[in-house]
Amino acid sequence: MEEMKFETINAIHERKEKLLQEIRNNRNRIDENWKSMFYNEIPKSKSNRWINIINTSTGILDGVLLGWKLYRKFSKSSKKF
Repeated sequence: MEEMKFETINAIHERKEKLLQEIRNNRNRIDENWKSMFYNEIPKSKSNRWINIINTSTGILDGVLLGWKLYRKFSKSSKKF
């Protein structure tokens, strides 16, 4: 990063305000990206609601089955020792 030299206090104040505004803008963009990634909007039609419910249920079932398989695998191997 290049070194900046300021001649007056006003120049420092202007630079500080500019940086604070950039930080606020970046924070707003991060918030928008976060919300778009993790918060789904509510579907308007019944068919889309059912599709979302089925997708969520499938993911949960997949996680439960994976956990069960890992439990069985490691519980068998721990009994050998």
